[in-house]
Amino acid sequence: VLVSSIDVRWNRNKYKYRFGLEGTVGYDGYDMMSGGNGYAISDFSVASKWYFGWIPDSSIIIMQPDGSSANCPSCVNEGTFILHPLDSDDPSKLMGVHIPITSQGSTLYSYWLSYRSGNPAKIGLSVHISWFGNIGNGQFGAYYDSLNYDAHGDTETREDSFVIPGTCYRISPSMKMLEIDPLSSISISPLVCVDELSEGDFITIRVSFPDLSSLTDATAIRENDYNDINIECGTSIDVNVDSGKSTLLHVKNTGVNGIVNLDICPQSKTAKAYIYDR
Repeated sequence: VLVSSIDVRWNRNKYKYRFGLEGTVGYDGYDMMSGGNGYAISDFSVASKWYFGWIPDSSIIIMQPDGSSANCPSCVNEGTFILHPLDSDDPSKLMGVHIPITSQGSTLYSYWLSYRSGNPAKIGLSVHISWFGNIGNGQFGAYYDSLNYDAHGDTETREDSFVIPGTCYRISPSMKMLEIDPLSSISISPLVCVDELSEGDFITIRVSFPDLSSLTDATAIRENDYNDINIECGTSIDVNVDSGKSTLLHVKNTGVNGIVNLDICPQSKTAKAYIYDR
């Protein structure tokens, strides 16, 4: 019976991963259900293993900006956590951070933070936007799908999509989430920092929900590789950028036909700028 049920679940999950979100990209290539079948070890995602009971509730941290509440007494709003590999043989250890974003009908959308050790994903923290749909219905009570966040979107490869030691990454809402629930998506924007990595053994991370709404034109949050500057439309700013770090300039309230002018004046060699319009 056990073997039969596993086979049925695998076939069902394979269908949802490959065809459940037509036309999208962003599968990380390290989970066996998202193109990772070329590796000797490519376990299901931490969210999938948790859902099927292969990882207990005690191995998952749940976070939300408000911290503990009546609906989630175990939730926290910040903390430093040591995550152990989700593909290890000891499910009693902490293996994932679950950050719910919103529920729409019978679908729950969340961010998940995890660490793998059995394939090239072992170099850093994995960040995913995931959703369980049709909760409470069907043979298995839900279906699952996810997309990978690329923490270094200025390259074409996903081999560097991880949050690596000594850097921080703010998880911004994707276009998909902004269409589904813009208010919840904007209000839940975690800041994730990786403090330490013992490759293959554990990763130490800090997670918080900084208040970014009070940032002014020239105000920046700076921590290691993290630099986020908010600029209001109709204003201008001169920024000295460290060539060894990434800088995100966020221009707000541009409207439908807004125009943004960007001049780059490198002191040596060349510089690149990537413009994203959402």
